Amino acid sequence: WGRLQSFNSKMPDVDLVDEVVLDKKKRPITEAIIPRDKLSSPHCKLYLKDGCPFLEDLTSKHGTFVNGEKLAPGVPRALRDKDNITLYIPSITHSHYDTQKHFAFCFNFIPPGSEAPATPSSSSSKRSTSTPKKKRAPSKFDVKKKTC
Repeated sequence: WGRLQSFNSKMPDVDLVDEVVLDKKKRPITEAIIPRDKLSSPHCKLYLKDGCPFLEDLTSKHGTFVNGEKLAPGVPRALRDKDNITLYIPSITHSHYDTQKHFAFCFNFIPPGSEAPATPSSSSSKRSTSTPKKKRAPSKFDVKKKTC
């Protein structure tokens, strides 16, 4: 239902299939090649409720941020496509903030039932020799789009 694209080249992207708890002692955070000492265990969780994505800070010590705004602990925040999520921002002025030293992500929402966008590693510059897919006919579900 979504993907966290890491701004940090030393942190892997995170595919969101079920509820995900970001925790400094568990994957995918443990795969990062940057210090995790400012993260909490657990730090925050991302989940889907009624088709809408949410992020909730789990009373982390240094905070969880969406587009630079600190989340109140335990209060779910609805996410929108392309929201920036940061785990721990070192200063109020953000003057020392560096995406290569901190856990920062761009949230990509993939509505349930739609295809996931191709990742840069899966796309190719070569022309495809296969036949293009046919477009499907519109359905009653295409008319009404649920907004979160």
